[in-house]
Amino acid sequence: MNECHKLLPLIHDWVEGCISFEEALIVQEHLRKCALCNSIILEWLEIGDEIAKLLPINAPQKFGETLSLKFGEISRIPVFELIFGWFLAVCAAVCFKKILASFALLFLHSLSNSFSWIELTLNYIYLIFNFL
Repeated sequence: MNECHKLLPLIHDWVEGCISFEEALIVQEHLRKCALCNSIILEWLEIGDEIAKLLPINAPQKFGETLSLKFGEISRIPVFELIFGWFLAVCAAVCFKKILASFALLFLHSLSNSFSWIELTLNYIYLIFNFL
């Protein structure tokens, strides 16, 4: 019984067909000896058959048309605009990184030299206009 309790999840996966070959051999060996697990499998299969007999649920009217329209809207995005948008985003990120790095270097340089705040501000403005 203890072995059955340990193997029950594996037996369930075996019924569903989603275990490895080695695990299937272990389950099959156990099922040769255990009537209780065989009866549990029969119950599971009967429940599955009963569920399959239930009436199917029909989709609402025009569901397929609505779905295809929505997917059609998504697929109509021009590839060029998508690529161009990504390109602009990457360029902006690279420029922003360079500006931040330059500001950091300028600031560190100003700490080691005796710049006034006015000179430092003018250097920052010059640096920004150089990038633009």
